[in-house]
Amino acid sequence: MSQPNILFLFPDQWRTEWFGALGLPVRTPNLDRLAARGLRFDQCRTNSPLCAPSRSCLSSGLRFRACGVRDNTVNLDPRLPNCWQALRTAGYRVATCGKNDIHKGDKAWSDTGWVQQLGRLGFTEAREHAGKHDAGSKLQRGTPCLYGSLLRQAGRDVEYGTLLKQQVSEHTLPRRLYTDDVCGEQALTLLTDLPTGAPWCLWVNFPGPHEPFDPPAELARRYDGVAFPPPVDPAADDRDHQRIRRNYAAMMEGIDEWCGRILDAIERRGELDDTIVIFSSDHGEMLGDHGRFGKSVAYDAAVRVPLIVAGPQVRTGRSDALVELCDLAPTLTALGGVDPPASWHGRSLLPILHDAGAGAAADAAHRPHQIMELGAWEAITDGRLKLVRHADGRRQVFDLATDPSECRDLSAAAPAALAALEGALDADPCR
Repeated sequence: MSQPNILFLFPDQWRTEWFGALGLPVRTPNLDRLAARGLRFDQCRTNSPLCAPSRSCLSSGLRFRACGVRDNTVNLDPRLPNCWQALRTAGYRVATCGKNDIHKGDKAWSDTGWVQQLGRLGFTEAREHAGKHDAGSKLQRGTPCLYGSLLRQAGRDVEYGTLLKQQVSEHTLPRRLYTDDVCGEQALTLLTDLPTGAPWCLWVNFPGPHEPFDPPAELARRYDGVAFPPPVDPAADDRDHQRIRRNYAAMMEGIDEWCGRILDAIERRGELDDTIVIFSSDHGEMLGDHGRFGKSVAYDAAVRVPLIVAGPQVRTGRSDALVELCDLAPTLTALGGVDPPASWHGRSLLPILHDAGAGAAADAAHRPHQIMELGAWEAITDGRLKLVRHADGRRQVFDLATDPSECRDLSAAAPAALAALEGALDADPCR
């Protein structure tokens, strides 16, 4: 179809297998329904498992070394072509809310959620309010920030700062002031302001389920007594892993509810049949596996991310294509009717999305390997075997089919596999 609307749902730190439809006791009915009417990608990985680099690769269509954002202190350069600029040039209204993190290094923020840097990056409107920790630091410094302004007006800013220091807690703020609820409300506000009859793209960046693991108490209570699989190879400490996982799931359920509300609002506008819906995340969450929490490491728990695409002319089912987040830039650009720049490393997913007859052949043709990097390591996988090469010279090889939790290093036992993967990594023209 010509220039569909695009709803891009993008929470922060959503581990790839955490959906009710995939067997875990987390309630995600709206996203499960979205996957059932669209295509779920089982082998999507981020280019770099850290907020700003990941989102910058996604936006610029470039892999980690080329996008220029090495950590969370660096902005995406607006002089680099990106998908938001391309959509705006194609006539789209391009809106964003929540925590987009592609100008994370900026000190310039505002109480309205709009700054000029967002315009330079391609957006036409925004209700940006930062992530959990960024909002807390801005409150502490007195820096303008949409979310901080809402908390100050309600007299709950000190309470938020106290809650933020607790790694695991139940939020005592009312739902209207919880960070993901604020993001959802801002998404509905932006959607209301977007005109009908013209194409739009709305990028909804939920700050959760990023740590701290602090769902509203109302959501946390729903998981009382629910048992989750324990971490793989956890550290010998006294962490309450079940409580952490219950709280993580509770945050996800809250985000799922907002995804449903936003989809309902689009349906009320009469636009659901003209809207491509994408759900993904910037990176995963270790959740205690290998004694770690957060991201920034090469384990699949951190680098694999969910990706669901649904909408007009999108085939249904599951795909094993080796997709990287930077593939979303040329995909979004192509949806807008614009040819992606030849310099981009990402590859459009439209051939996979639209050709119901291609199936496994289209998946296999997408790319033979994925490459992930961040500072002290780089990794490559063909979907089954995975090499992690560390800056200190260590090499690790894992068989993801027989050892999905990456507990058995095969680098010594399988030198031929190590050499083949290392050769493919060194020969990749995108590095």
